[in-house]
Amino acid sequence: MISRQPYGSNHFSDSLLFDSIRKLDFITTGAIVDFLEFRDRSDSNTTSGKQLASGGSDNVVHVWDAARSSTTTTQWLHRLEENTYAVKALAWCPFQSSLLATGGGGGDGSIKFWNTHTGACVNSVHTGSQVCALFWSKKERELLSSHGNHLALLYYPSLLKIAELTGHTSSVLYMAQSPDGCTVASAAGDQTLRFWDVFGMPETAKKT
Repeated sequence: MISRQPYGSNHFSDSLLFDSIRKLDFITTGAIVDFLEFRDRSDSNTTSGKQLASGGSDNVVHVWDAARSSTTTTQWLHRLEENTYAVKALAWCPFQSSLLATGGGGGDGSIKFWNTHTGACVNSVHTGSQVCALFWSKKERELLSSHGNHLALLYYPSLLKIAELTGHTSSVLYMAQSPDGCTVASAAGDQTLRFWDVFGMPETAKKT
């Protein structure tokens, strides 16, 4: 499975970078890349503003510089190795471009937060079960996680649980966020699809 946020317009160089990552990981580690998340946002601390995060079955997260040549032998900026099971979720923070959240599968069950400028793990919380998906609020400092049979809404950086969304009777395996960022759909092993108004109302609805 590959997950990507399509920011930017340079699709050709993006595809080269994707091919290079797949080849590099298969050749050097034999691991399968399960998730990719692309960020194309600039701030005062980045030169290009373009980074790519990859996570897979080797328990490792790589952070890549999308501006580097795809022919470079070693492209990754950071190799993050603190996960003890496969990486199942990646999410770039919308209010802090250097902040990346990752979710661990299996017996790891943790959400880790990384500074992608330095490669340091700046925060972590254990959920008690496999983390399958992560989404940031586009308006507030909140992160939604699916683990176990429920969804949990956390406040960042305290990681206090704001809400626990229940209703599924088996593990929540997938989530998708609406274009306005307000609604999240979840799919579980109980063969149900649920929709949650978790991140407030759309701006157009507020004006009317």
